[in-house]
Amino acid sequence: LRRDLLKVFPQLRNIRIDRCWSGRMSYSRHQMPILGEWKPGFFLCTGFGGHGMAPTAMAGDILAEAMSGSPERLEAFARWKPVHAGGVAGMAAAQAYYWSCQAADGLRSLRASIRESVPKR
Repeated sequence: LRRDLLKVFPQLRNIRIDRCWSGRMSYSRHQMPILGEWKPGFFLCTGFGGHGMAPTAMAGDILAEAMSGSPERLEAFARWKPVHAGGVAGMAAAQAYYWSCQAADGLRSLRASIRESVPKR
């Protein structure tokens, strides 16, 4: 965490990290966030793994609108239902996919570094 943080924010090198979350990511099998009303008055919002923070804030707005009597934007998410993601095998597949994305990012970064280090003629 510290290494990655300092790549983006080197000015934070002297901060102390008290806590770090290392739990499971919330990925949905269809790769869409899941928003809906589970039963009357109980709303759900999950499956944001890989989408970043902005969509989670938007989802909060959408759920607040629905709770206030304007469910139109929430209804747009109705087609993306929670589906069984394969249990332990599904978690292993998701982790393998995540690692493959990391490897592809690393390879692109290495190629860019090599291109930048080659003298131009």
